[in-house]
Amino acid sequence: MLGISILLIGFATAVLLFYDNTDHATRSLRIKETEVHMYSFKYHDQFHSFQEEHNQKETKTEQPLSAKESPVQNSCLMNSNAVSTPKEQLQSFIEGDCAPVIVLPGLMATKLMVQIDCETLMEHHPEIMEACGWSTCSWSLWGSRPASEYLLWIGTLHSPVSPFSFDGSTCFGRFVNYIYNASADNIHDKYVFPKGTKVTWYGNTPDTMDDADGGFSAVSDLFPLPIQVAATKGFSGLGKHFSNLGYQKGLTLFAIPYNFLLTYHANEVSYTLERTIRYAYTLTGKKVVIVGHSLGNLNVLPALNSMSQEDKDLMVSSYVAITPPFGGVPKTLQNALGGDPSFRIGMGYGVNAYNQARIMEAASSTQDLTPKDVFHRFRNEAWMQDLLARIELEKSHGLNSTQESSQDLESIPYSFFPPPTEKCFNGFTERAERCQLDISDLATEPVATIQGKHYHANGTSMREIFSERYAIGQHDDFFDKWNDSLKSNADEMQNPNVPIVFIYGSHLPSDFRYEWDYPPENNTRRGLFAFPSRVIRTGGDKTIPLSSTLPTAFKWAWEHIHRGTNENVKSIKITEYCSTYNKSGSLWDGRDASGALFMNTTSYIGLPCQCGENIPTLGKECFHAGMINDPYLINYIGVISRTHQRVTQKETTVGFRLSNQAIIELQSSLPSLRRPREDQDVMKWFEEPMIVGENNSTFHFNNFCTPF
Repeated sequence: MLGISILLIGFATAVLLFYDNTDHATRSLRIKETEVHMYSFKYHDQFHSFQEEHNQKETKTEQPLSAKESPVQNSCLMNSNAVSTPKEQLQSFIEGDCAPVIVLPGLMATKLMVQIDCETLMEHHPEIMEACGWSTCSWSLWGSRPASEYLLWIGTLHSPVSPFSFDGSTCFGRFVNYIYNASADNIHDKYVFPKGTKVTWYGNTPDTMDDADGGFSAVSDLFPLPIQVAATKGFSGLGKHFSNLGYQKGLTLFAIPYNFLLTYHANEVSYTLERTIRYAYTLTGKKVVIVGHSLGNLNVLPALNSMSQEDKDLMVSSYVAITPPFGGVPKTLQNALGGDPSFRIGMGYGVNAYNQARIMEAASSTQDLTPKDVFHRFRNEAWMQDLLARIELEKSHGLNSTQESSQDLESIPYSFFPPPTEKCFNGFTERAERCQLDISDLATEPVATIQGKHYHANGTSMREIFSERYAIGQHDDFFDKWNDSLKSNADEMQNPNVPIVFIYGSHLPSDFRYEWDYPPENNTRRGLFAFPSRVIRTGGDKTIPLSSTLPTAFKWAWEHIHRGTNENVKSIKITEYCSTYNKSGSLWDGRDASGALFMNTTSYIGLPCQCGENIPTLGKECFHAGMINDPYLINYIGVISRTHQRVTQKETTVGFRLSNQAIIELQSSLPSLRRPREDQDVMKWFEEPMIVGENNSTFHFNNFCTPF
């Protein structure tokens, strides 16, 4: 009996000492390899499909494009061997040929974390605790408690807050479903997440702080497994490529993660992008290259347009807009009115109707991406009249037409763009060979049809469809968020007045119009999906049709050609992905007196793509989310960034003045991303005693550096 008692006492002691009732990110061993094993066991065929795509993509991305195009290690440094300390490398970069680079991801392309104060959450939202399977905030043998933070998007496959589930879990949806307070004066106070929670980007929480990697950990390899597919790699390939060139993440290469659920003025980009531009310029004395992808561009444009022309001319080398949806995206209508079938993986697994509805209800980025009235608002402006004339001309010269032009093609509108009699594509099965815009006039073509009623891309029609058919949230909140979205003025497509490289895809069928034979709201009111009866597709990048992106490029091109000299409007290089016409043509138009390269003409450039290496092909791997990891596109951004700028007073840059230890601290602390929203005076950051100078002395920026 004594032995049994001792064993029982020992067992109880072990439980008290080692048992942890915290519901961690996985309900199994907390390592990715275990999740891979569990996923592969459940979804054998799908897992091997993912793994095969991952391996193929990794091999292709790592392979040099050719001996001539293969990057030389540290070629952006004046001395390729100057990498013994962060300071030495930064100084060599300042002396080298390349510009600092800032990247912004698109919709759902930032990893999001949720931090939890359990006691507060339990007090104010016991329904969330119950939905997630938590019953206590303390140690207990009988109930589980939440961890202090979780990966929210995309959560690990067995996480309690994962958006993916078999069982209809609503835990994820409750965390993203914030309360909208329309009466708040400050837009940041309008979007209130549940009390006891905070949503931020990966790398900005206590547990992830040391893994920020200059912001790149939040925008790379989005899938919570060691394997990735094209849609989930994010900026992983670009980060690796530019690091090989000699860039340092957090010093000369920056990612701007943000809460993509929130519109521009409510999310982080509204206060981090401009100060990151100033920060990179202050460190290096060089103009920066800004790279936006998809929704990221709707955050870049208002930030640039809020800067003075003097500051843009001083600090911005160029703006690379990759597949920007400035005209909105018809796909938004499908998602908001009935759900997205692509999030249903199969066998009952995926993002269920409740969680999808809560994302769409919460996300004011829904309003950012609602189809815009471009073809109505600008109907009578000269640039739009020229565009409509070009569209009409293509009808008689493009696609299946066999007649040769009898019209003088030299007078064709936007003559810098290849004429429709020329060949731009070879071997793409869903893209006609001839050069064409393939833009539809959205003033006459509907973007949605429900039971025979047409809805068009204009403010009146869009308000009508959401008033009549939107059933996943409150109408008042929806239209108040719409007004918040309009405050960015991105829908006005104001020219940013910096050199622009505009990259778009045209070779893949893209959703253009959705048709329902039944009222979708009848399903969504009951918590069910309401997928369209039919989908009409046209040319695009699989996500964004050409009518939603190209008009902006032609507006800016027209403004440069007709007004550039007098209105500070800069040139634009319209670059068509996978095109063979003027293949990788001249990006640069000359050098200034210092030898720096510049762009000053508007032109068309064809950019090769990996899909074009094996034709005939549909080109499905070269799609909207995947193209940013195409080595051809990454190399193209590398060419754009090799500006050959010369810093005439390099000793005045912070990169030369700070000690190595201070530079290490800056690279780790990421002040341009993590400082409070109100802290916008970058110059003052270098006056603070925490910045250490040479010989461990306190460094004050204004004591050692003269202003630029």
